[in-house]
Amino acid sequence: QVLSTGQGLCQNIGLLLERYIPWNMAPDADSPSYKGTKPKLLDDLAKLSRQSDPLRHALKAVCQRQEHLVKQYQLAGYAISCFAAKPAWRVVAGLGAASVLETSITLHPVYGFPIIPGSSLKGLARAYARHSKKVAQDRPDDEIDAVFGFQRGKTAATGKVVFFDAIPTRLALEPDIMNVHYQEYYEGKQPPADYLSPNPILFLTAGKDSEFSFALASPRGNDELLGKAEAWLKGGLAEMGVGAKTMVGYGYFDIPWPP
Repeated sequence: QVLSTGQGLCQNIGLLLERYIPWNMAPDADSPSYKGTKPKLLDDLAKLSRQSDPLRHALKAVCQRQEHLVKQYQLAGYAISCFAAKPAWRVVAGLGAASVLETSITLHPVYGFPIIPGSSLKGLARAYARHSKKVAQDRPDDEIDAVFGFQRGKTAATGKVVFFDAIPTRLALEPDIMNVHYQEYYEGKQPPADYLSPNPILFLTAGKDSEFSFALASPRGNDELLGKAEAWLKGGLAEMGVGAKTMVGYGYFDIPWPP
């Protein structure tokens, strides 16, 4: 027994998902399996995210560290933009990454709680910028290039805005399910039919009671570009969503939009 919502045992979500996965070693089983234990594991992790004092302390410590990092950028001559936002429903980044549990989620490499990588946020903001300005992907735009950087042949430049990872200031994990109704059809074995058995796949999400902190930085003198980047990021979070399954409502944030 590794997982506990009480005291004394492992309460790092990353370790519990990636290192200490419980396996069903029943004597009558053909081989070791996690399938019978996955629903309980995800339910336990959801409870852990709401009840664990060590996890709350870790979240507070990492938030303070990020605030300190942002202040160091400020002291180094950068303008800063920070805001917090809650998911409108659920959000999951990294769902399709390699995992023994079939589904994954992007976690902090040390503390193990879910994060949204800065690279994902930068890509989202860039996609929203091109969409809102109606600029095709293969066409240059001076303002977009200045914020995000570019590479065309032998010519390249870095962007003038830094996108930090979004980290949770409050975390409420929720198990979710997607149901593959015609698995044998997708595998090319037979036509789709109602007699095929569905294959429910469980996965973990950050629920709407969570809250994430976002931060951007840019060298002083680029305040207009920083403002544009923040507006594009907020627009992307509100209208396009970040992470997996955005087409069915995941990944959107409660941000008043348009401003």
